[in-house]
Amino acid sequence: MKVAVVLNPIAGGGRLKRHWPEVAASLKRHFGDFELRETQAEGDAERLALDLAAIGFELVIAAGGDGTASEVADGLLKAFRESGRT
Repeated sequence: MKVAVVLNPIAGGGRLKRHWPEVAASLKRHFGDFELRETQAEGDAERLALDLAAIGFELVIAAGGDGTASEVADGLLKAFRESGRT
């Protein structure tokens, strides 16, 4: 399974980014290798999730807060609609 993570490095005041090595190790134990994409601005998570789904990633994990999760969900829904599987 192709797995990707969309990481918001400033989520939680940067706490997630500071603990990323431990989080990444846990993800790797559970899912194997994964691709990491980091956001830089508002709206990036949606675009990244859409792109990842379009190139065949079967699991896209949102790593951040509510806004990151919402944007990733929006991107995945758009990818699903664009694929014609609605």
